[in-house]
Amino acid sequence: MVYDVTNEKSFHNISKWMRKIEEHANEDVEKILVANKCDLEEKRKVTRERGEMLAQNHCIRYVETSALSSSNIDHAFTLLTQDILNKVCPPVQEENMKNGKGKKKRVNLKGSNPPHKSCCSR
Repeated sequence: MVYDVTNEKSFHNISKWMRKIEEHANEDVEKILVANKCDLEEKRKVTRERGEMLAQNHCIRYVETSALSSSNIDHAFTLLTQDILNKVCPPVQEENMKNGKGKKKRVNLKGSNPPHKSCCSR
């Protein structure tokens, strides 16, 4: 879901869209909150903290982007793609030779940062 950081109404509509998703989508659908137009700092009406708090309340990732400057656009899609792939193709047990205990290996797409920690355990 995307909102415009220069438009308070678009931010408030996110909660409405979240309810629609909860009502009509599969319960395991992956979601991400994208704050767009972060390049327009002087016109910003919605702070980063408010966006992060909304994402945390809904237990989803948060990314700030600028479509105009292409800032973080690829990163937002990469995060969502990683989450989808990790859900569709669950991490496999990888045997640890030292102590015999296995650890889960998650999908990490090339050129992406390690997955961002969120309030939800995945």
